[in-house]
Amino acid sequence: MSRSAKSIPVLAVVLFGAVVLPVAIGAPQLAPNPSGPLTNDGLKTVLDNLGLEPQRLNGGYMITISRDGWSDAIVLGLSEDNSKLGLNANLGQIAKPETVTAGQWRKLLEDNFEINPSFISFDAKEKRLFMARVLDNRSITPAFLRKQIDNFCTNIHGTAVDWQGLTTE
Repeated sequence: MSRSAKSIPVLAVVLFGAVVLPVAIGAPQLAPNPSGPLTNDGLKTVLDNLGLEPQRLNGGYMITISRDGWSDAIVLGLSEDNSKLGLNANLGQIAKPETVTAGQWRKLLEDNFEINPSFISFDAKEKRLFMARVLDNRSITPAFLRKQIDNFCTNIHGTAVDWQGLTTE
């Protein structure tokens, strides 16, 4: 019997335990969304079930994540065609963007390489710096969304040294 054939029964037991044990002990189920892409109502339900207390906004929901001494306000919203789910955080206003040096802008661009798929952007009209993350709205499980939110917060905190001195608020 080949080595891989011998491991099939062990793998079956491990998978059986991973699937059945949480059901047996009453753990929340994190199955994929069988009905397809999230809708606004579905997004609210997932956020509620994660205990994130979403606040309804025009075009999405705002949640606040408190951890590591930070309180991150994150807006989650779906694209008009429901194909994308976006996360967005306002990092603050840059009152005088013309005084930001080329080296400071360059550092923010370098950060984008490190935090991908999150990215830092600047709204010139509003003079605001944002961090965003855009995800395909396919098979988004609660566990996957929670991980994306946690990674997004890590990206905010990890780049703060480069944007906090530039922004107010």
